[in-house]
Amino acid sequence: MWWILALFVTVSGIYEDQVGEYDWSLSHIGKVSYFAPASSGRYIVATERGIIAGLRSNGKAEWRKIVSKLDNPVLITSSSNFIATFSDNQVSVFTPHDGTLQWTKGIHDVLDIKIVALSMKEYLCLQKSQEIEVLELSTGESSRVFSLGNVVKIIGANDGEIEVQAKEEILTIWTINIKTGKTEKVSGSLKGKQFCLKNACVSQDKDKVEIYEKGKFFVKEWKGKNIEKTINNSNYALTEDHEVYEIKENYRKIVAAGPGIFSAGEDELFWISPSSTEFILIIYSINEGTSKQAKVIYKEKLPQIEHFWGFLTQKGEFVGFLTLSDFSFTCFTSTEIKWVREEGLGHLKHVYFAELPNKALHHSNDYVSAIKQDNSWVKSPFNFLLRLKIQLQSFSLWLEGKSKIDEEKELIQDVFGINKLILGVSASNYIFALQSLYKNTVWKKSFIEYGEFYQLVQTGIEEILLIFKENTNIKLVWILSTSGETIKTETIKDFDLLEAIILDKTEKPGVLLVSNSLKVKNVTKDVKAENIYFYKIDPKENTIFGYKIIGENSHLVWSMALSAQEEIKAFATEKESKIHQPAIATGTSRLIYKHDDANMFALATIKSSDLYIYVINGVSGSILAKLRQEGVSGSVNLVLHENKLIGHYWNSKYSRYEMIAGEFFDSQVDTSATHVLASYYEGTFEDKYSSFDLANPIIFTQTYAFPGGIKDMKVTRTLQGITTPDLVMILNTNQVYTLNLKWLSARRKQEEDKTEGIFDQPNLPIYKPNLPLVQHNILTYYMNLDGLEQLEITWTLLESTSLAVAYGLDFFVVRVMPEKSFDILTREFSRSTIVMTILGLILLNVVVERYFSYKTQRNNFKQ
Repeated sequence: MWWILALFVTVSGIYEDQVGEYDWSLSHIGKVSYFAPASSGRYIVATERGIIAGLRSNGKAEWRKIVSKLDNPVLITSSSNFIATFSDNQVSVFTPHDGTLQWTKGIHDVLDIKIVALSMKEYLCLQKSQEIEVLELSTGESSRVFSLGNVVKIIGANDGEIEVQAKEEILTIWTINIKTGKTEKVSGSLKGKQFCLKNACVSQDKDKVEIYEKGKFFVKEWKGKNIEKTINNSNYALTEDHEVYEIKENYRKIVAAGPGIFSAGEDELFWISPSSTEFILIIYSINEGTSKQAKVIYKEKLPQIEHFWGFLTQKGEFVGFLTLSDFSFTCFTSTEIKWVREEGLGHLKHVYFAELPNKALHHSNDYVSAIKQDNSWVKSPFNFLLRLKIQLQSFSLWLEGKSKIDEEKELIQDVFGINKLILGVSASNYIFALQSLYKNTVWKKSFIEYGEFYQLVQTGIEEILLIFKENTNIKLVWILSTSGETIKTETIKDFDLLEAIILDKTEKPGVLLVSNSLKVKNVTKDVKAENIYFYKIDPKENTIFGYKIIGENSHLVWSMALSAQEEIKAFATEKESKIHQPAIATGTSRLIYKHDDANMFALATIKSSDLYIYVINGVSGSILAKLRQEGVSGSVNLVLHENKLIGHYWNSKYSRYEMIAGEFFDSQVDTSATHVLASYYEGTFEDKYSSFDLANPIIFTQTYAFPGGIKDMKVTRTLQGITTPDLVMILNTNQVYTLNLKWLSARRKQEEDKTEGIFDQPNLPIYKPNLPLVQHNILTYYMNLDGLEQLEITWTLLESTSLAVAYGLDFFVVRVMPEKSFDILTREFSRSTIVMTILGLILLNVVVERYFSYKTQRNNFKQ
């Protein structure tokens, strides 16, 4: 009976009102490229993602607007009353305090925009290639058009006049009076490189410079280095040897020297000289000709500075803003860093999940530290005793009620496996690590020196492998998952990467690299690379290639050439999961079997207006199914899960979005479970197969109308695969929506169909051509999220729960429970009842065991 004690295991549960407690989102604006102070301590910014926003003094976004489309370039200018933008051939004007759109107007070929004040009225000047158009800023009505010939840019606007740099060899300036319509053209005398900024210009011709300011030109001898740009106005020039000259008609002098980044206020120049973890701020007063400096400490290694803006408040206090190479936007004063917006998270290209170590295997644990230093056979007994000590300490803490750990301080796995590390790869060439239970950024790491990011693989409890491509070389970087610290690096030279293959995604998966010359590099030596198949889709050649790896080489096994007119639109595979429940009980004493092919993948192409979906075995190259749908255009989404295929597309013939569902089954049908059990015990039950002799599956397909467009979709994943999965979708409206896969079964019957088929399943819903859009299935409920583009989903230790991340511009983390609360306890759950039940079963087992033991002995005695 003592074997019963082995059945006792610890379990964890959560209450109903704890569900969703840690779901969260992050809102972003993107990499800041334009900055202007506004009233009441607010700031106006524009970003490379095509967004304008109003920020509070604490860095929080008060409002934000996507000007036209995400990532469209934006021209912007602002005053205290209005913000004017040009993007996608649209001129738009907004209010700075709340971002309300005042008006928008379609205008083509605008190169630059400026706001000009005239008395109590403001005008918007639009620069085109050969003319300047002036609009009334409050209404958008056209006021005047000035034809000037080729122009470079508007250099200044003040008191009802604008100055425009003409495109000529000699520095030439147009002055335009908006009120009278009068234009005047003035030219200098030197040919050379021209720099214009804020109502002034400078032109350099070898050892002479010519300055334009307030309608006048003057020429001075020049013995300094070549001018690179002007600062504040053309009286301040930066040379190529990092010297800043103040140039006046009767003198010139150096006001700053040394490497640095410059900005300008109305009457001041600001520049900062950065080092690894700090920078020196220098403020130069133009009126007084004096300067002062301060040291600002950055909390970590300072990324490269790309933009710098600075100004003095009405109280004379300095406030500065930096856009850094990690795309973060930082506010600082002359004494400290005030706040940082991590905008690199608004430019994510890939997201991965990494498992955190549990308490016993955490890097701060003495046992783990010991085995990392020395795990030889001599030390093994001591390490075993050390581990036993750690386990007893953990058990002692648990007995004292101190087992709860502050997960924000220690990166460890929680009891439900929900606290994972989310690793985001940004277009800023940084990797960001976040905890899934919290909004905090744990660490960020630059990888710009390694080359183009290719793949990320968790290769150990706290070890992550990063794979980079650098021309024809491969860089391998192993880092500590909990800190981002580099463990080791390796360079593989002259290895033009074709594919990285991840084998057996367990605690220590194998990683194989295959080159274009079909050479194989085994990164993890403990994994044997024999008889491994993989395939590669080449969109340039419109061909799919299948390969087999044997040792250090790979060989072409099969290839499939698509029609030259076919455009590859989508691809889906299910490499990371297997069929956990291969048979379905139909309710009529029959068992039908899913087509158990872990090597299947699906490919969607469009030829003319026809959609083709190929389902292919990746080992043999056999086409298992080819589906065709007419009248399709636009993007296509595909999902392949177990034996189900789901596609989403726009049907231009009927002007609606549709979903196609396919299901694949084996032809074998068992009439009863008794037959299956008999086969198993008789040894005739076959659970192995070969991709080269698989029978073609029986295919069911059905089409449904769906009420909206989809950007991305994935199926929920659980550890055991018991839970009926949901399809999670990012809608075109940036809402995250779920739909149970039972609604996407291809075997839903018509209500009037009373016949009974072999593959019918009674618990499926009656077929309706329109899929529902149920409001309570919207996971983002009332949240205002923008720019969600991609989904990633992983499992947790709660069988009912998957963890999903939607990312793009914003970042949304949510737990998805397709079957709701089957493993979640209610507050009324009776612990005493379950304990008494278990004790009763143990007692019953003991009684039954004694009874049969007594009976057996008695029978033996009689014999």
